[in-house]
Amino acid sequence: MLHNLKASKPSWASFIATLWILLITIAAIKLAATPYKHSVFPVYSAGVADWLEGNHVYIERQGIDLYRYPPPSLPIFALFYPWHISIGVALWTITGGIGLYLAVEKLRIAILPGGSNWNDKQIAIYHSSVLLLAVRSIWNAQANTHVGALLFGGIALGSSRLWMSGVLTGMALFLKPTIISIPILAMVKQPKQIASLMAAIAGLGLILAGPWTNANIMLWKEWIDHGLASAGERRAAFRDAWSAALSIVATLSGKNPDLEIPYPPGWLGMSAIMALTALAITLMFSKCLQKGALITFAAFIGTAWFLLVGPAIEPPTYLLMGPWIGWALVNRNLGYQYLPIISIAMILVSIGVPGTPTSPLLAWAPALLPLSVVVLVPWYLNAMRKIKNTYLENLQC
Repeated sequence: MLHNLKASKPSWASFIATLWILLITIAAIKLAATPYKHSVFPVYSAGVADWLEGNHVYIERQGIDLYRYPPPSLPIFALFYPWHISIGVALWTITGGIGLYLAVEKLRIAILPGGSNWNDKQIAIYHSSVLLLAVRSIWNAQANTHVGALLFGGIALGSSRLWMSGVLTGMALFLKPTIISIPILAMVKQPKQIASLMAAIAGLGLILAGPWTNANIMLWKEWIDHGLASAGERRAAFRDAWSAALSIVATLSGKNPDLEIPYPPGWLGMSAIMALTALAITLMFSKCLQKGALITFAAFIGTAWFLLVGPAIEPPTYLLMGPWIGWALVNRNLGYQYLPIISIAMILVSIGVPGTPTSPLLAWAPALLPLSVVVLVPWYLNAMRKIKNTYLENLQC
């Protein structure tokens, strides 16, 4: 965890790196001591146990949530299964937390415009932002920590190690296939990266899924059936654009929001329109932006679309916004300079309020995380416009 800083000189970046280590260590100890309390790791462990014993995997378990990940994820979780659950969850937490730090650090140096030249305070701001959004995931042993590590690592290595990039991104998709919008937009002008990703998904999928026995075919069918059965479901814990709309209406009405109201008719169509709009804007900027700026913008837009329209977006999922908010905070003068500050303030407040509103006075709380993404959209559009104009003559746009 080096930042090319003198070891003898105390620095903000070193202090934040120490905070990362401290949080990961405390979370690992807490989870090892009470692996079934405020932890989702037992879900992964139970899924692997049923898979190895030839039982149904995608079933409700008393006291444990449903296993929801696609079949190729099972061998990944199985790496942490042979140990006692206390050791397994500690290893899971440590590898995820350290992997996430290293991935966003590589992303800063290799991809983010100007990131390799940041000073001590700028590096500290960036890693603080990522840590703030990662706290929930690390503390509860969420898979989002590993998803972020693999995804950001894959994006960061896209230019230097093509096949490793494909493998890391492919593994992230095996854990959370719904994030596909992020790497696809980030690679929209990189056909070699897209090809390596598709090849990695196919190859890894065949290896991790195992031989096509009747049992494996039934496992895939079970997962697909689960996906179809849960499509469009709403839970009070969800935090997407629909949650924000319900919360804002409830706030204006002086009521407590019912966050389990199903999506309205046309939601899927609106999501598709938003996706096409994100793609069109990315392609428009792709003619005028240098590679790092384009990947940063495209990955942010893909992440924003995913978080706002779902499916099944919960507070720990916002970890995926970490590096994009961090970059905006460091470069806030590129756009409307108060918007990144407003965004991070909303995230801070969201951590301090109850997860589900307990009274009409807190009806607005579920809107904070979605709105923290929404306010960054105009900032990014303005920032990319400024960057485009800066490089206009050189890029022959």
